[in-house]
Amino acid sequence: MAVGSIGQMTALAFGWESAWAPALVMIGVSALMMLTALYGYEGMYWVSLISTPLILVLAFWITALALGEVGGWRGLFDIAPTTSMTWAAAVTTVVGTFASAGTQAANWTRFARRGRDAVIACGLGFVIGNGLMVFFGAVSALAFGEGDFTTLLLSMGMIGWGLFFLFGNLWKSNADAAYAFGVAGAELANARRKGPFIIGGVAIGTVLAPLGVEGHIVGYLSLIGILIPPVGGVLIGDWIARWRGGRPALSTLTEKVRWQALVPYVAGCVVAWVSNEYAIGIAPLNGIVVALVGAWVLGVRAGRR
Repeated sequence: MAVGSIGQMTALAFGWESAWAPALVMIGVSALMMLTALYGYEGMYWVSLISTPLILVLAFWITALALGEVGGWRGLFDIAPTTSMTWAAAVTTVVGTFASAGTQAANWTRFARRGRDAVIACGLGFVIGNGLMVFFGAVSALAFGEGDFTTLLLSMGMIGWGLFFLFGNLWKSNADAAYAFGVAGAELANARRKGPFIIGGVAIGTVLAPLGVEGHIVGYLSLIGILIPPVGGVLIGDWIARWRGGRPALSTLTEKVRWQALVPYVAGCVVAWVSNEYAIGIAPLNGIVVALVGAWVLGVRAGRR
């Protein structure tokens, strides 16, 4: 989705009308992000040093323009939205913005010198960092009446600057995603190298980008907010049932498939989906609780046997 946005923005910035032009940009950008992920953690670290300030500059800049457009905070609160979203659906979508990153947090925190440093970094990143980004995005969308970032920048006449900042932001995010995809693929396949999986994941994303997948961002985030949180519930429940007393020797973990984890995960996803469809409570939280309790109960029973 991010690659598609960059391709469309670039075409708009330079006035390219050919359908091939944004597609070629998408391929080039994907290759750059893939190389960053292949280089490893150090490559992503240096990209983050550059892109993180760009993200903050862009967020504060657009927010300031948005407040100026509506006459400050008082004017912002006087705006009556023309469309609405149920509270439950909104929470699910917001959770989806960082749920997948949350499950991959261990990929980054494992490099921390101390456990305390890892906890502080996660707190700053998810609670403050992601919270601010959601807040800035909400202010801008409310003020300008446009939730699509690409269309918003076009209407404001800031395609060039928007492209510069947007690329810095999405370069980091996509490189991180490609790296996480490679690590997960190598773990699942019990392979020693993650490189082939990084290349495969980038290839899939590059094929989807020209097809306009970025137009389905809200539905995608909602789906992620349903499918990912139960993973956390399973991890917590399994830890309480089996790992609280210490980690057993890896040689004792011989199960190829652990149904005591799969069944609670599926149950959590079903409950989260039903909750989201019928606005019953908070869908992600419901999924987490069901998966957690199920993994804990089944893990304790398996241990007793």
